[in-house]
Amino acid sequence: MTDNNLETKYRNPKRRMMSIYFISLLPLGFAFALMNRVWYHFSFTTPKLILPNTLVQVKNVSADYDFKPADLLVNGIVNSIKGPTAALATGPFKLPMILVYLVIATAIGFAAVKIESSLIALVAIYVANMSRIGLNQMTALAEAPSYGGQYMTQTAAVQNFNNCIWVLMAIFAVLALQIRAVKKQNKTSNRISIFDTVSSLQNVNIAQIIKNNQKEKVNS
Repeated sequence: MTDNNLETKYRNPKRRMMSIYFISLLPLGFAFALMNRVWYHFSFTTPKLILPNTLVQVKNVSADYDFKPADLLVNGIVNSIKGPTAALATGPFKLPMILVYLVIATAIGFAAVKIESSLIALVAIYVANMSRIGLNQMTALAEAPSYGGQYMTQTAAVQNFNNCIWVLMAIFAVLALQIRAVKKQNKTSNRISIFDTVSSLQNVNIAQIIKNNQKEKVNS
């Protein structure tokens, strides 16, 4: 097999397009793994605490708790202007919506590959960005100093999840460009095929004309 054939078989734009999509499964898998990690550590210590309504004084109060994403789905876990609420929105199968958005974006990316649509790949970027917005809303709620957010310490898992989102959006952007390259190659291949067909027909016609001329010479 020649080098040109190897290039066509292993390094063509369509194969690269599929490879780019499969790479997107890595950050998605890592995002799933982060669901079992601690996202926030709550630590509160005070020498004296006055309980609301009862005005009872409690001395040497301390509290420590680790929050995983599942804990942040509980309603009332954080406070906001509208009152107690959840830090994360709950999606299908009781998964955080920020993770569901990434799953949907990856599914849309697969659809973009199957139908070779760069526009659909851009939709995947948009859906993944909705996950980023949800993550930002979570940090704003959990870390709001007006509602005790100063006692919440963010772990590396939150930033790692944010990195997964950005990596996925970057992959889908590259995927959109690669799909355009595939479609451009298809158009070029079609033009070459049409040109070859026309050339073949012309060659047949020329050969027939030559053959007819030779017959006429023989007959004359």
